[in-house]
Amino acid sequence: MFVDLESFKKYIQTFLGYSIELTQLINNDLQEKAFPEYVRKPYKIVGTISTNHGVSIEFVEQSNDYEIEVRMVTTPIEDAMLPQKKSSSPCFEIGVSKFFTIQGIGFFFKDFAEKYVQKTSGTNFIINPPLNGFVGISTGDVTFHDCAFGAILNGKPTYREVKGYLLILGENQAENYTIESAKTFAQEVFNASLANYLHPDYRLSIHPEKNTTGNAVPKKLENRIAEFQKLIIQNNLDERKDLQKYFERNPDFLYFGFKYQRIIPQVRLPREGKCDLIPDFLLEQVTDGFCDLLDIKLPSKNILVGKADRRAFSQEVNSAIAQVSEYRDYFDSPKNRQIIEEKYKIKVCKPRVLVLIGNASNIDVEELKKTRDRRKAEAEIVTYDDIINQMKGLGVYFSKIGIMC
Repeated sequence: MFVDLESFKKYIQTFLGYSIELTQLINNDLQEKAFPEYVRKPYKIVGTISTNHGVSIEFVEQSNDYEIEVRMVTTPIEDAMLPQKKSSSPCFEIGVSKFFTIQGIGFFFKDFAEKYVQKTSGTNFIINPPLNGFVGISTGDVTFHDCAFGAILNGKPTYREVKGYLLILGENQAENYTIESAKTFAQEVFNASLANYLHPDYRLSIHPEKNTTGNAVPKKLENRIAEFQKLIIQNNLDERKDLQKYFERNPDFLYFGFKYQRIIPQVRLPREGKCDLIPDFLLEQVTDGFCDLLDIKLPSKNILVGKADRRAFSQEVNSAIAQVSEYRDYFDSPKNRQIIEEKYKIKVCKPRVLVLIGNASNIDVEELKKTRDRRKAEAEIVTYDDIINQMKGLGVYFSKIGIMC
């Protein structure tokens, strides 16, 4: 069942409030450079639920106070929000898109551009699109800012400007729009904003000066990343002896940017009449001190199987999801939570569960994104490439602010 209007409004309120709270942890200069304006100034906000597919949150314009309006549409969210032709050759298609902010670009079909776009205007217009197509956003989860869209639909010119911030999410299921998931999404957007600032290549823009940073990963961290890359391609790699021990010696590789502050390995979860459960790691969140659960599998394991139009998670991934789901279910019991809190001095309640497995270097990123999104309510699948990319991003960030690592 898709999310209802009242629940979605509460989701937006929580997402906004938590985003503001997180951003206030950052100094004012970095706030202005890295984070969207709506965390500093009031905006009029429109939330849209598609009963067909997806939702959107649009920060339309600055206002005297935050105002939130929610509505429903019956068309897919990308069609409802943007002028979009059904084209087999989009001029740009979103892949791994949580870290994408599309900014300062005009997307126009060729027929629209030839007839209506006479000249460039700042950074909003592209006169000659590379293909007679449109941006494909069916893979979901992308932010548009200061963009323009144009197409001739049914013989009529259609034009749309996004001057504020338009967040398009590729799902509409009620269970994905809870108060807790709003906080998680705010954390993800916070991390994505830092990633966009540190890696301007993620932010698609026609400002040439924004395409490179001139910063490099500090040498010491670069060597550690190289060591990790060398480790994970070894033959006969052992999950316990090699990977588990490596992460215990290098816990920051599992901090996922700024999300976690401590990792706790091999916590035993006792059960009456059954053998103990032993997740590989509990990850303690920075924001509230509660822990999530992570299990690690080999980087050589397959992630996706099946034909191109019917890709699904492999048996190895499904088995790992079943395993971490059992860990999560353990903490549904207040008695179990109390036992673990008293013994290990940690807090666990409705934890997120993550599986680290495989690599994405030879996988179609769109197929991986679609499959991740379909199953993310069960578990978050993380690849070893994700770990490497996040560490490179952190290195650039620390270099920017003068911290050697």
